[in-house]
This record gives sequence, C-alpha cells and structure tokens, in this order.
Amino acid sequence: MPVISKSVRYIKGYSKIWMILLFFIIFFFAFKIYHHALPLPEGKWIYSNMKNIQVKDPEHFSFAVFSGNRFGRYIFEEMLKQVDHDPDIAFAIDLGDAVLKGGRGHYHHLIKQIDDNLGIPLLTVMGDNELKGGGRELYQKVFGPLFYSFKVGKNCFFVIDNVEEGGVDRVQMEWLKKELEGAKNYDSRIIFMHRPLYDPKGPRVSQYLPEEMSSRLIDLFLGHNVTHLFASDINGYYEGEIKGIPYTITGDTEVAPDNKERKQPYFYFLKVYVEKNTVKVEANNEFLKGFSHINRVDNRVMFFLDNIVMTRWLELSLIVFALLISVFYIIYKQRANKINEE
Repeated sequence: MPVISKSVRYIKGYSKIWMILLFFIIFFFAFKIYHHALPLPEGKWIYSNMKNIQVKDPEHFSFAVFSGNRFGRYIFEEMLKQVDHDPDIAFAIDLGDAVLKGGRGHYHHLIKQIDDNLGIPLLTVMGDNELKGGGRELYQKVFGPLFYSFKVGKNCFFVIDNVEEGGVDRVQMEWLKKELEGAKNYDSRIIFMHRPLYDPKGPRVSQYLPEEMSSRLIDLFLGHNVTHLFASDINGYYEGEIKGIPYTITGDTEVAPDNKERKQPYFYFLKVYVEKNTVKVEANNEFLKGFSHINRVDNRVMFFLDNIVMTRWLELSLIVFALLISVFYIIYKQRANKINEE
C-alpha cells in the first residue's frame, strides 16, 4: 500500500504540526460542548419583559415595532439605540426573523445586542428563521411561550404563532378565541404575527397563510372588533385594511409599490401611538443619518459575513490560528533543512 506508507512518512515528518492540529481539533470540540451548555434566559425572557413594561399614561403611550435583523450589526444596533433614546416609547416588539438561524450562538449574539443597546422591554414573535436549527424547542427555552397576551391599561395585545405549515393550530385558535372574548370591553385589541393574512403583492404561497386559515382568522378578528394587525415576513412596508381591519406589514429591505398608500426607505422601525381605541403608525429611519451609503446587495453580503463572524468568532479564530501556526512551522522546517544542507 504505497499511498498509506507515503502518508505515514509524511505524518512522521511533520509530527509536531500534526500534534498542534490535533490539539486545536480537541479544543474546538470541547468549546462546542461548552458553548452548547452556556446559559440562556431559560424561557423567562418574555415574562420578565412583560412585567417590566411601564407607561406614564395607559390611555396615551407609544411602542416600537420592527422585524428582521438583516440590516447588519451596526445598523441594527443604531436602530435599537434610537428606539431606546425615544422617551415616548415604552416597549418594543420584534415580529420575527430576529436571527439568521435559531441556534444558540445566534441567540447569544442577539441577546448581547439587545442588552448593550436597548434598555426598554422587548417582546418577540416566532419567525421562520427561528424555526431553523433549534426550532420551537430552543426558541421556547430562550424566550418562553410561542403565543401570549398582555395588557397595558385598557389595551390588550395578542402575540400569535402562525409559522406552522397550516397557520394557527387548534389549541392556539381556542386560546385566541377565549382571550379576545375576555378583552371585548377593552379600548383596543392589537394583534402581532409573523406571517400576514394575505400577501399584498399577490399570491405567493411561501409568504401568506392558507386561504381557509386567513378567512377563519379574519372572521374571528371581525367578530371581536380587533383594532389593528401587525405582521412581517414580506419585504417592504404595506398598510391598508382587510374588511375594515387596519393592518401594517413591515418587512426587510424593500419599498412598497406605488399603488400602496406610501413608500418607505430600506431600513426603519415603526413607532406606534396608542390613544384609547385609536392606533397611529409612523415609520422612522432617523438612525440612518450616520450611514452615508447603503446598497441592498452589498448590505446583504456584509450581513451574512458579519453574522458568521459574530456568531462563530472563536471557531474562526482557532482555525486561522492553527493555519498560521502550520504555515510558520512549515517555513521554519524548510529553512532549517536548507541550513543543514549548507
């Protein structure tokens, strides 16, 4: 077996470098095991943030809504800072796709961004990206329930999980009916979901709920006088009405077509004003003033690269370090052999 014998001789010739590489391989897997065991919020994120919501006037307050985190680290963090620095905004809601993938490293990075840049409560909605990787199980371990409700004064808010293949399952539908019935005497009933009831740009199966499910939800919302719907998943900004129910769809990095109510820039968050039974929505992109040039394609590429670096920085560092050690050792051996030959 000449191939095996040559391989053995090659390994023996570079035994030290192979020992170094073996050390880094062992260290890499040890780190992966440690990283998997790192503590996360243990499913208490949503409940603890709900308890921390404080408003000066329950009949007149504001909150922020945004979706996705494909802006890149710096733009996303600047947006969080502006939301945080607005004294009128009492809390924020992320409509899903807050991470590229539902993995522990991605959640650690997201939580660090929020802890470093946002001082007000943030509530989350399950998105399609959170389904990837750890899926619902890991999402619940990190944030808590997939669907829930909370109240601010005489205003009731409902967060639902509709990223199942069929939309909303039977258990959640029964829960939603009871919750809406219990909120019939409130001034407003506001719904948050990831996928919109319909795609305002036309029939795209991957981005709206099944027709039967959408019809059932619309009938339920109409029967309980829902005040406003917020959804995401579709690129761009859309607002309008579905059978008299106002809706706002805010997605990632695109503008709404001319036949919709208005256009909005690539990156923004929504500032929502609540006053008794009225809801007013305003898009805000003041945080972009510090960014002189933003290109959608370039930004997407930078986002993916930045996301890989920020969520896999230690693994990448170990690989680069091991490669550098290998290169330097090979160069050292070649120079040493030349000196011996001379």
